[in-house]
Amino acid sequence: MPDPTPTAPGAVAPRGDAALFDRIADEGRRTRLPISAYADLYRRMGLLDWLDAQGRDEPILEVGTCDALHLVNLAELTGRTGVGIDVSVASLHSGAREAAARGLPVRLAAMDALHTGLATARFRTILFFGMLHHFFFEGLAGVLAEAARLLHPEGRVFVAEPSLLYPYHVLAFGGARVAKRFARVQAIDRNFTDSEMALWPGRLTRVARDAGLVPLDGSLGYFDYVSILPQSASAPSPWLFRAACRFCRLVGRLGPTSWRHDFFHMTFQPRQAHP
Repeated sequence: MPDPTPTAPGAVAPRGDAALFDRIADEGRRTRLPISAYADLYRRMGLLDWLDAQGRDEPILEVGTCDALHLVNLAELTGRTGVGIDVSVASLHSGAREAAARGLPVRLAAMDALHTGLATARFRTILFFGMLHHFFFEGLAGVLAEAARLLHPEGRVFVAEPSLLYPYHVLAFGGARVAKRFARVQAIDRNFTDSEMALWPGRLTRVARDAGLVPLDGSLGYFDYVSILPQSASAPSPWLFRAACRFCRLVGRLGPTSWRHDFFHMTFQPRQAHP
């Protein structure tokens, strides 16, 4: 399998995302769940059932694949070829090494999500997992329009995103931005304030419709993801962080389903496929 090769940096790179994820890849900070836990998430998203119904030679495209964690998982679970694109070359090299070591059919390349250069209507399955919120302030419509261009007329786009309806994300994303703006707190990672914020289903649906994608009826659901990632015993979380998480989980249990889980998932299809 060839190593990923860099292309011209896209719209994400100037906002610091590429450098941030290069650093995370170099530091080996990615935490992982057992593959059975990921399989449960993909099943809840409807992704595994969808793939079971597709031809075995149909590849999966993941936009913003980072180190290809989900493509590697899906290749192991289904045997399908994964195609992943990202702006972080260090992350892509990490994913390529993992896939090659396990003999899995995953191909990776550095590309701009706004202008991939890939063939129109090529993919029946496109995956965004925890990626779109990096375009909250700029570029979300463009990324979804590019996905709509790449999507086969009978294909589907699967999305899993941090939910701004979850109380902790209101605090982490919204609160950090307010604190940095009005309290002049400079220690907050710029990634929380300058280039990302959690999404909510209503906004994602509106932007997707403008891009030519409509949600599949009944596809909206919620699940825990970040909150179930294992905490490293060698690097315990600060007490204030743990206290905030416990408080937000309590608030979530007192509210509707959308408050109780830190991620939501949706499935989209081309507008012309919608009856």
